[in-house]
Amino acid sequence: MMKKRLLTGLVLSLVMVFSIIFAPFGAPVYADEAYSLTVKFNTEAGPVSGTAFQAYRAFDPSYNPVGAFADYPADLGDLGSEAMSKLAATLSAYAADQNIAADQEKTSDAAGEANFDGLVSGLYLVTGESVQKGDVIYTPKPFMVSVPYRSSEGDWVTDVVAEVKYDRVEVEKKTIDLSVEKVWADDDGAARPAEVKVRLLKDGALLEEVTLSQQTQWKYTWEKLDGEAQYQLTEENVPDGYQVSVAREDNRFVVTNRYQTASPSPAVSPSPSPVPSPGTTSEPPTETPPVSPNPPRSELPGSPAPPAVSAGPGGSPAPTAFVTQTGGPASSAAPSERLPQTGQLWWPVPLFLVVGILLVVAGRRSGDHEQ
Repeated sequence: MMKKRLLTGLVLSLVMVFSIIFAPFGAPVYADEAYSLTVKFNTEAGPVSGTAFQAYRAFDPSYNPVGAFADYPADLGDLGSEAMSKLAATLSAYAADQNIAADQEKTSDAAGEANFDGLVSGLYLVTGESVQKGDVIYTPKPFMVSVPYRSSEGDWVTDVVAEVKYDRVEVEKKTIDLSVEKVWADDDGAARPAEVKVRLLKDGALLEEVTLSQQTQWKYTWEKLDGEAQYQLTEENVPDGYQVSVAREDNRFVVTNRYQTASPSPAVSPSPSPVPSPGTTSEPPTETPPVSPNPPRSELPGSPAPPAVSAGPGGSPAPTAFVTQTGGPASSAAPSERLPQTGQLWWPVPLFLVVGILLVVAGRRSGDHEQ
């Protein structure tokens, strides 16, 4: 009888201890996700205040288009710097043409900074409005940026800072000519339509829609346009089976339709974009080390594990704005790999250990009395 009571007390104490260790007391409590993006707009004339910037969440952590961008077949290309610049130009024109509301809109302060907070993970499009300082009009270039991103040290950065690149136009430049050329990236052109329509936007509003075809050699030129305005171009009704990419080279738009069955370009290693200086080219500052702001596909927090066989172009999308780190987790674990905080209770474990020991002692004393 004594041995039976001792065994029963020991088993009960062990059951209670292991039930505490392996059974959660309700749902675990996790730290809240809090991602932010700070956009810095600095020119050779100094910080630019009063500029409105818009942030659009265009892709989810797996790089699938979301929201108002879900039905527009924008081409991500090889995720390199040039591809990301084209993607930003393509999506910014589409957002303006379709009057897509931004997820957030912020205005730059006296330091030239616009701060977006409370962001969820994804690939964001950032656009900005033109502003005139003196005799020069500065126009922020749209860019893509991952929030958060993995730094060159392997840490997830939750507070992203992006230096804006920009175009500058002298006020004295009264008129300009703009041209557009359609480029087909397909094998034999069997799926190619007879014509396409493109829409030229002036300061975000439709200026003119033109038709491009073989008869026009897939080209068109607008003459004597207002040189102080901001122009964008989008393709209407992208042909079935094609993806679209729009790039501006000086005063020439290049609209590329790539057939989706074409083999993806090989992944390229990201190279940081420089901080702007006067003109359309710039050099990075020597005091700020470059980082790689955008993780590969399926690597952003909240994304599923990457498949065994890649289903699309890999590599890290290169930044289209110079990005620096102001904060982030100390470890390399993704923010989605959240550790439990204070939601799981551990204080009862020592208590039940003591109770178990007392049960064993009580059982032994009871046995001694019986003897």
